[in-house]
Amino acid sequence: MLLMCPSKKLLSIIEQSFDENDDRSLNQDERIMLYTTMAIAPEIAIYKILTKANLNVGFPRLVGVCGRAQVLEDELTPMAAMLDESFNVRASLAAQILTMVDDFMEDDPEWYLFYGSWSLDKMAINKEGEVVLTDLSDMAVVDKNLFRDEYEDGTESRTQEVCNKECFQKFTGEVYREGHDTDEICSRVEDVGHLMYAAVCAMILSDMKQHKYVDYFTSTSNLQQQPRTTKGLLHNIPASDRATVEELVAECVDETAPGGRLQAAQELRDFLSDFLLDEEDDDKDEEGEEELDGKDEDGEDYDDDYDYGEEEG
Repeated sequence: MLLMCPSKKLLSIIEQSFDENDDRSLNQDERIMLYTTMAIAPEIAIYKILTKANLNVGFPRLVGVCGRAQVLEDELTPMAAMLDESFNVRASLAAQILTMVDDFMEDDPEWYLFYGSWSLDKMAINKEGEVVLTDLSDMAVVDKNLFRDEYEDGTESRTQEVCNKECFQKFTGEVYREGHDTDEICSRVEDVGHLMYAAVCAMILSDMKQHKYVDYFTSTSNLQQQPRTTKGLLHNIPASDRATVEELVAECVDETAPGGRLQAAQELRDFLSDFLLDEEDDDKDEEGEEELDGKDEDGEDYDDDYDYGEEEG
């Protein structure tokens, strides 16, 4: 997946990532490590590339590598362990995941990250409360110079065309087809990249029945589809917000109009982000109540041990 769209710049950053002594060339040992890592443990290569390119979005900090074993930062909480948290907490995590997708596409002016294996069990939360991917084996690092500036009709993108599961699987089928036109395929990556939102909404966020069977990355034309058994991150939505959230999630999964997915994903992210603010406000209110404990309304200390005397009579 890493070399889905090779370019001179990508190959250069790969070599730099394995240049341990920073002498701008690979000695025999470094070259052997590069070749064997790419063949046996490409995920380590991806971590090293992302670190070298300062693409610090959505993955754990790489502490070190020993041979072809990687050591990541500790204190990672599996995302699945958060499924029973309050909706406010889960909504804020969902907003982070949607922001991650946006960062993959827009955060860096030179590199575009395309991830093809979205699932709850490949995500975690670090000790700072940030959502990270724990499995980067299906990450493609794409040089944005491969994208075309405009199309034959003068437009800058194909977002005016509705693109859902069939559209995406047609694209991935071309990617993995032997002898495909790499330049033509890679120039279109940003046109289908928004389907990462669809995969996130269907396979991680949604708890709606119609999305339990959705798999954007596997062709199941000849197989009996098995439903996803885990709860979606956005289960048990508060009644007052359910219609809004489910409508946005549904459009995120299957857009009904050109550009509908992008708009729905952005609106959903902003809507869910408000729940984090509500959670923070609640925490502040609780802290304020604790600070007032033992004080009067003006904030002055009062003595609750005052002797009121014995009752007369």
